[in-house]
Amino acid sequence: MPASNQILFPIETLIPVCAGDLPSHSFTISPDEMLAVVVKKMEQRPELPGMIIAGKQISVISRAKMFERLGHQYGVELFLRQPILKLEKALKAGALLVPAQARIEEAVRMALARPQGEIYDPVVITDKDQGGLRLVDMHILLLAQSRILSDIANTVGRLEQLEKLISAKITTEEMLLSALELLSHVVPYHQAAVLMQKGNRMEYVARRGIGWGGGKTGAVNNIHNSQIYQMMLERREAVCLSDVNTVADWEHFSIIGNLRSWLGVPLIGDANLAGILSLGRLTHSPFSKTEKDTAQVFASRIVQSLENRKSIPWQPSREIEALIL
Repeated sequence: MPASNQILFPIETLIPVCAGDLPSHSFTISPDEMLAVVVKKMEQRPELPGMIIAGKQISVISRAKMFERLGHQYGVELFLRQPILKLEKALKAGALLVPAQARIEEAVRMALARPQGEIYDPVVITDKDQGGLRLVDMHILLLAQSRILSDIANTVGRLEQLEKLISAKITTEEMLLSALELLSHVVPYHQAAVLMQKGNRMEYVARRGIGWGGGKTGAVNNIHNSQIYQMMLERREAVCLSDVNTVADWEHFSIIGNLRSWLGVPLIGDANLAGILSLGRLTHSPFSKTEKDTAQVFASRIVQSLENRKSIPWQPSREIEALIL
């Protein structure tokens, strides 16, 4: 990928879609583990917000609560040389289990609904596909929600940025990739692509996100035969699939990636311009109506920009020029 592209749209700026996207920690212990051993491990890993105790039930003890209790009078004598089960019972420890596919706002709502004394405890992210339990610091969860709310509140600002981007003297590929980066702030995704129809096949002209590999462009030969795509073109409407695994026609789109939830927005201009703005999530995290409407606004501006670029003096790359001219 060109160096200029890395500056415009670093992958690290992907906005988290769901709880499973957040930075997390793996530290699960047995209730029979001696607390002295656990304390030593915690001291060696200062980034850990706590521990997951996997016994007959799942419970969590935060770092702060563990050291606070040990700091009480006789705390060391009572607990340090005992199995952590004793401290777990003394603290009446429980755990909030959050599915990895839960949206950030839903995870925050669940966390803040806990009793007052547990609100700031780490939450446990459960992921059947990964087969494990992971801890997310409550501070990280609240920061993620704050960023998402800030981006949503600044949707108009993102659209103003898009207008400036469209008129900038950059290549079409740079414009599209930067537009996808802007869109990620108001419609979070794991994968995004702009595909344009050329003859009887579709071509990637821009793509961004997780798992695309090193290639910049490539042919997708089956999508134009899809009933979903034909319906999008005829109705000029976006299509939301909450779970692509339940849609037989998705086999035509399977080359896009191993997605679970998908939003497709038609890109329709004059007779020579037709394509799709494709947004995908790897987890079962359906797109909302607001996200659909926002993506359609971005798509309409992308179409207008592609049509305008037919007559501008600066030229897109040869690969993309062949698709839009």
